[in-house]
Amino acid sequence: MYAVYNLLLALAALLSAPWWAFRILRSGRYREGLAERLGKVPDRIRLPGYVNSQRRTIWLHAVS
Repeated sequence: MYAVYNLLLALAALLSAPWWAFRILRSGRYREGLAERLGKVPDRIRLPGYVNSQRRTIWLHAVS
């Protein structure tokens, strides 16, 4: 039953992808923060002066 659920979920995501792409391109609402949701650490979180140094930023992102 779990495999059927995963298959239906993947199918729904695939079929709805064009609609979401249209919405993203039409309005900037979903575009804002997309890079952060995909894992890019925003520049506002990085410490000034440490962007190009050996010191790295660890960003924990949690979703409820």
